[in-house]
Amino acid sequence: MKTKILLVNALAIMNFLLLISFSYSQWVPQNSSTENNLYSIHFPVKDTGYIAGDAIILKTFDRGENWVIPGSGGLSSTSVFFTDVSTGYSCGGWIRKTINGGISWSTVYSSTISSMNYVWFTDSNKGFAVGQGYMGTGWYAKILKTTNGGSDWSNSPTNPTWPAGGFNSAYFLNSNLGYVVGGWYWQWSQFDGWENPHVFKTTNGGESWLVLDSLFQVETIFNSVYFCTNETGYIVGTNGTIFKTTDGGITWNSQTSGINSDLNEVKFDDINHGYIVGDSGIILKTHDGGENWFTEYSGTTVNLFSIYFPCNDTGYIVGQNGTILQNTNCVQTFIGSNKPSGSFLKIYPNPITSSVTIEFLLQESGFVSMGIYNFIGQEVSNLISDKLSSNKHKIECDLKRLSAGTYFIKLKTKEAIQTKKIIKL
Repeated sequence: MKTKILLVNALAIMNFLLLISFSYSQWVPQNSSTENNLYSIHFPVKDTGYIAGDAIILKTFDRGENWVIPGSGGLSSTSVFFTDVSTGYSCGGWIRKTINGGISWSTVYSSTISSMNYVWFTDSNKGFAVGQGYMGTGWYAKILKTTNGGSDWSNSPTNPTWPAGGFNSAYFLNSNLGYVVGGWYWQWSQFDGWENPHVFKTTNGGESWLVLDSLFQVETIFNSVYFCTNETGYIVGTNGTIFKTTDGGITWNSQTSGINSDLNEVKFDDINHGYIVGDSGIILKTHDGGENWFTEYSGTTVNLFSIYFPCNDTGYIVGQNGTILQNTNCVQTFIGSNKPSGSFLKIYPNPITSSVTIEFLLQESGFVSMGIYNFIGQEVSNLISDKLSSNKHKIECDLKRLSAGTYFIKLKTKEAIQTKKIIKL
């Protein structure tokens, strides 16, 4: 009996320590060089990511070590989605497209009576944009669809009958199966109103939509939807609302958030581990599929709008006033054998007048690439592209022909990346 009691106590302590680790993992601010609100973040690959906000687009090509403005920014965007490192879409009251990594954007859809809130592509050609449009008597939810990479957009379905309000988010598991969520607010008087949620599902790529609104007898507006599998998904919204389905949206169960703040986006790392971000600096995390949600310390009280995981162990959050948060427990986690030591990449002298010496350590043999990149992420010089042995390596490079300015040297192996900023005088 004593052994059993000791075992139970040990398990309790382990569970307590586990909860502590989940509740207090560290998010630290990054330098965005802007005070503009940032609404959406997306990584097409684990190294290269984009952020959209008020009259600004930011880009990283080194897993968030540095964020730069690739182009002029221009119109404000509430959502950004890239199908590859160069081709992407953003939306606000319109839809724009870039084919050069954000350096320039062209408008592919605009309307004086509609506004798109969120954009999602299932492949390089097929995409959806959701928001609201004005139909004479008020604002109604709206879904647009393209099948040719944004060249043409049409209603989905062709002759829709949409409810009042708008859609705020979309998630597609493949080209056929997807969900859109939103809601509307009905103002009865100066002091009285009603929030009503919208949830639509398609199984045929937007040819038709199944209305699931009646499954939610709650006053809320849904802001975000995410599915881990075809069966398991989550929706979050205003007033701390969280719902979960385990049967592909047939039934939904409410989960306890423990807060009343609006929740703006939900993302899952895998079927058990997920995050939610919301107003007033709220970050919630679960490690058991939402059975329990714990508050993580964000270090801020501004509204947080979007979260993204470019790979399993790396997370970024964006929000008001140029806020970018990075999970320091995850960044630069090197998986596999090519794990760097503390002196993984050494560059000297820096600043540079003519030549530079670069030293790095590779613990095991493997393919290595090293290049010099300019401020907008374009490679200006390839230094290494070869298989190297496990050893300490040293190269000397003549940079006399390189124009004065700020550059980045990026060293990359199969599972590791390291970037250092250099200044050419």
